[in-house]
Amino acid sequence: MSTFRNQPLFSPFTLQLMITAGLKKVGLGKWFFRSVMFPRFSSDEVKAKTFEGYEPTAHDVFAATYPKSGTNWVLQAIEQIAWRGDAEFDHIHSVAAWPEAPFNGIIPLLDDSRYKASPTGLRAIKSGAKADYIPYNERATYIL
Repeated sequence: MSTFRNQPLFSPFTLQLMITAGLKKVGLGKWFFRSVMFPRFSSDEVKAKTFEGYEPTAHDVFAATYPKSGTNWVLQAIEQIAWRGDAEFDHIHSVAAWPEAPFNGIIPLLDDSRYKASPTGLRAIKSGAKADYIPYNERATYIL
């Protein structure tokens, strides 16, 4: 079972979400989201380079769901399966790779420590990119 340690009262994104909500009311929410908060998500050129040169392995379980449709929930299920129900973490982003993340503190895609420590040899990789941008290998697992 997951153990959440030191849960903060507010998300690190609370201020940005409040600003975005206010800007949405005046018609500038989409601009703020794409230009200020997550500029990396809006460029197809950047998305194409995210996995450039990466070859998925049998250790990789991709949570490649449509954005805002339960991706973190899927990641938590993957982690619990990989750790046979004993996964412990402060936040899912502290244990799952997210290559196109627009901020620091996320496990890098090439970091192999998670699957080496996992009892099943699996690790979760989060992606909100379109299928065209995610490398395919029949040995890897994809949850769409």
